[in-house]
Amino acid sequence: MRAFSRKILIATSVAALGLGAYGVNAAPMAVLTASITSIGALNATNVAPMNFGSWLMTGAGGAGEKLVFVKSPTTGAVVATPGATSTAVSIVANAIPAQQTVQITGGTADEDGLEIDVTYSNLQNFGDTDAVLSDITYNTDTEAGSNPLTISTPATVTIVDGTVAEPVYFGGTVTVAGVIASGANTATIDVTYTY
Repeated sequence: MRAFSRKILIATSVAALGLGAYGVNAAPMAVLTASITSIGALNATNVAPMNFGSWLMTGAGGAGEKLVFVKSPTTGAVVATPGATSTAVSIVANAIPAQQTVQITGGTADEDGLEIDVTYSNLQNFGDTDAVLSDITYNTDTEAGSNPLTISTPATVTIVDGTVAEPVYFGGTVTVAGVIASGANTATIDVTYTY
């Protein structure tokens, strides 16, 4: 260690003598850049939207009646519940469950059985205020049935096979409390996966 220290001192002294003898010759400034790339721990992909289908609705909002449409996360089927004086007739049915997939980046069999959390936020409801999306539910191969998905309490998604993307299916409820404009009405939610 002592020899190394001396070499540094000698080299420094020679450099100092060289600068004194020949004046200050500055090298042009060279900019050194540094970067780091972050790869998300989880990859989530939209597969199918939450499509409730097309309906002919009458009487919604009359005498305080509401039409309720519930989409199942298991079958994708939509069940309409009209009131006593309202009707809902399916014009174009949609029985495809809303679906996303989630996978751990670079997934391996080591992730088999790993549990990750799922929540939702930023519900942007339909532009027509007489239609309201609520009661979001989800389903996976492991978390069977129609499970509530909330903003505040994380739910569980179990990764069955870490080498492939895990499907997560969604459902929800649309309540129609009045006459909504003809045409497509769109709402969105942000689904977040963490582990």
